[in-house]
Amino acid sequence: MLARQRVFASKGSVCHATLARLMATKVKTVGLLDESLTVEASKDSFSGKIHPGRIANSVSDLPPPLLTAIEKVLADKNVSNLQTIGVKLAKQLQGRFDPAKATERRKWKKIEYSKSTCLSYMLSRMPAEYSAVDRAFTEISKWSPNFIPKTIFDFGSGVGSVPWAAISRWGKKLDEIFCIDSSPHMIELAELLLKGADANGQFFIPKTYFKQLMSPNPNRKFDLVVSAHTLFEFPTMDSRLDCYLNLWRKTNNYFVLVEQGTTEGFKVRTSL
Repeated sequence: MLARQRVFASKGSVCHATLARLMATKVKTVGLLDESLTVEASKDSFSGKIHPGRIANSVSDLPPPLLTAIEKVLADKNVSNLQTIGVKLAKQLQGRFDPAKATERRKWKKIEYSKSTCLSYMLSRMPAEYSAVDRAFTEISKWSPNFIPKTIFDFGSGVGSVPWAAISRWGKKLDEIFCIDSSPHMIELAELLLKGADANGQFFIPKTYFKQLMSPNPNRKFDLVVSAHTLFEFPTMDSRLDCYLNLWRKTNNYFVLVEQGTTEGFKVRTSL
């Protein structure tokens, strides 16, 4: 998660050489320990597993309205078959390597999501993805208790984990949620869930929008920008940097980046 502190450019675009130079610049840092922690450390109060810097993993329960919507969507479906496909899909997603590497670029193939594949994705991935995003929002609330985003930009929205986590935390205080996903079937399912499984229903946040393409206009900014599980969708480093620089320009306050908790996921995330 990154609190926005600077703008790379006010006019035009930033060339990759400049961006690479900025990102490669070594900044001398000095670690300072809070005085209260220094006292506790001198008393050997901390251990390798228990200390203030540790963020424990936790699983967040899906909100009841979402669970109800999922049950309605699956009412006439072969859930067992969808779960079987979902397990295979989850393994495929977790086992991916960075497509930007020369050795992997030739193997890269975009995953096409059909309606049934989206349902399998929902069953296998939504609980974990919702939990990860909810945890990120929890940390933001700890760091900035008074921060309440009015506008949210969700890049790679999938089946809607980010809108649900945001609604669960900030509710009607939200004003607008803008979601982007390249798959029309993902968008269709996410919209249906957010409408309580009623195609003619209303969004909890009226100004909830879904689109397949991201507007190139950098002047449109959002209080909170989230990109979850999207880095592996870019076949080249150039396309990845272009997209995330655009997302950074759209950020007013916080930019949240969520990726697979694997070694390869860590490498891809730190490549930015």
